[in-house]
Amino acid sequence: MKEKNKNEVNPLVHYGRFVIAIFAILIAAGHLPYSSLPTGGGAAHRPANSSSGQHYSAIPLGFQALGFWFDIETIAYTVIAVVFLLGIRRWYAAATLFNGFNVVLYFLSGYTAIPGITSMAFGSRLNALTSSLPNAVMIISWLALLVLSIIFLKYDKGSKLENEL
Repeated sequence: MKEKNKNEVNPLVHYGRFVIAIFAILIAAGHLPYSSLPTGGGAAHRPANSSSGQHYSAIPLGFQALGFWFDIETIAYTVIAVVFLLGIRRWYAAATLFNGFNVVLYFLSGYTAIPGITSMAFGSRLNALTSSLPNAVMIISWLALLVLSIIFLKYDKGSKLENEL
C-alpha cells in the first residue's frame, strides 16, 4: 500500500486553485472592454479632415479615472489568477481583500456616487444578476472568487514554491 507523504497536496487543492484562477480571469476579461477608455467626460470633439469630407474625432483631454481603475482591476485580477495557480499563500490575504473591496464598491456605487470613480449612483447595479449576461457572469465570478479565496486562505497551506520564497 502506498504511504501518504505529509507534504503531498490533495488534488482537490490543485483543482480549486485552477477554478479560482478561472474566476479571476473571467473578471479580468469582463473589465477589458472598459479598460483605457479613449473618450469620456474629459474628451473634446473637433473636426478632422478627410478626403471624403469632414468628420469628428474624440481627443482625450484629461486623466480618465474610470478607465485607469478598470486597467488596475484587469491587471490585479490577472495577478490574482497567477497567485492562486502558483499557490503563493502569502498573497492570498491581499487578493481576498482586493476582491472584497471591489465587491463592496460595486454594490455601494448602486446607492451613491464614489468620488474619483463615478459621478452618480448606478441603481441598475442593485439588479446585478438581471441586467445582462456579462454583468451576471462578473458578479457570480466576484462572489465565487471571494468565497473560494476565504476558504483557501483558511485551508490551503500553499505550494512548494511558497516554501522556497
